Amino acid sequence: MRRPIFNVRDFGAIGDGRENDTAAIQRAIDAAGEIGRGTVFFPDGVYSVHRAAADNGHPYCLQLKSNIDYRGAGANSKLMLAPEQPNSTRLMSTQFVREPHDIRILDLQLDGNRWNQNLSYEQLHGILLVGVKAGQVENCIIHDFVGDGVYAHQGDTGSEAIYVAGNEFYGINRAAINFQGTSNSTAERNYLHDCWGHPIKMELANPLNLHGNSFVNNRAIKTAGMSISGNGDSQLNEMTIRGNYFEDTTGEFAITLRLVNRRFRVEENIIVRPEQIGIEVVSAQGEIIIARNTIQQAGTLSRMFVVGSATALPPGLKDHDRGAITLSSVEGFVIEKNYILNSFLQGIMLNGCQNTGGINFVKLNLITGTVESPYTVHQPDFPAGLWLKNTANTDVLLNEIWQNAGVGILLSLGSADNKFRCNQIESNRGGGVLVKVDAGANNDFGICSINPGNNTFRFQNESYGTWAVKNERPGATNQLPAQGNYWHPTEFTEGEIDRSNSLSERPSAETCPGMP
Repeated sequence: MRRPIFNVRDFGAIGDGRENDTAAIQRAIDAAGEIGRGTVFFPDGVYSVHRAAADNGHPYCLQLKSNIDYRGAGANSKLMLAPEQPNSTRLMSTQFVREPHDIRILDLQLDGNRWNQNLSYEQLHGILLVGVKAGQVENCIIHDFVGDGVYAHQGDTGSEAIYVAGNEFYGINRAAINFQGTSNSTAERNYLHDCWGHPIKMELANPLNLHGNSFVNNRAIKTAGMSISGNGDSQLNEMTIRGNYFEDTTGEFAITLRLVNRRFRVEENIIVRPEQIGIEVVSAQGEIIIARNTIQQAGTLSRMFVVGSATALPPGLKDHDRGAITLSSVEGFVIEKNYILNSFLQGIMLNGCQNTGGINFVKLNLITGTVESPYTVHQPDFPAGLWLKNTANTDVLLNEIWQNAGVGILLSLGSADNKFRCNQIESNRGGGVLVKVDAGANNDFGICSINPGNNTFRFQNESYGTWAVKNERPGATNQLPAQGNYWHPTEFTEGEIDRSNSLSERPSAETCPGMP
């Protein structure tokens, strides 16, 4: 059956950008709501909307109804928030609608009129979907909102099956897409640019059990980073971040996962020139996969601060404890097949990752060209290709770590029971492997029980390092096992190191043991 069309002009809307069209548009929506289906159509025009007359306790301009399409004719169909709206005004909202469902917003331009609002009113949202089951926002232009562009709120039972795709967002203060309370939802193919806030955000304030969200093939340029964060009482599981492009992100990260649970996949993303960290995971419980991402020039904020200048280091910019990929207090992860190029930070930083119930893997990554940041006093160890700090039970396999400004691999602060197999550690200016005096025991760079070929150390003594492996831990019982490795051109080592059974030819890593 053909869906009836409710043209807002037939209900008195003018669309000249001056007249208040709120009541006329709401009449069209209510008429469609009475029969429970239809399309509310916005012809070309600029429709000025205000908070509902006399407020009536309703913090919105337009109240959406279920099973209705809200469709424009493209960019020339604009809904514009009137100037000087009170805080908590939402241009379109499902608040106070019972069990809202099947709401589709298509081919419209939504203008938050940001420069004519109070910029401290962070609840001035474009679209607020509260407890919606099956919502869609597609092919819209959403811009200049002091709050969020699209906000999917949990309501009483949680939103579900929200689809935000093919939209353009810009000039958003808080978050372009906020999936704060939704499951089994997708944001894909959106172009998000020139925003002060997050392109995509999911930060929970209440205990919720959310799962199944996907963030795929979005493009974010000159925005803050993407943030997914629980609160300790929530369950966040089974989410995918894949194929997104981030460029010139501001703040501490391009992608962060904090206080999340299991089965998160961060795959095939491209991150170019983030101010600080490329991918960050903090306090996650397991099954975190970070794979096939490309991160270039992480830590570009570092370049703005020169040694000896009067410019102070900005808040949040830590000295060394950051990497292009940074994991802190994560149990159960695989970091594989990532390409990290020309980072001003460490290539990969593992901090406090103590997996007592299994094995963590860092494998098949290429880390090259880390660059010494000009804001800090020269330290030959940094930035390292891979730094394990207070980290245990991690297998480091088949990585290529070469031509970095610091050491290739650095172990410190109690890092213990880690194994290093079949890596190529070559031409790093600070040296190949450095085991600091405060590192833990039982780190093994030694011979493989299945394949006698182990790590390759090719060291060219380019600058200030003079060793391929250095063990600073004192005492004979702390001898570092480094048997069965290939050393080129010779055995440049310092400290107590067992380098027996050295190989005369470069080994093949095709049969490296321990691969998961």
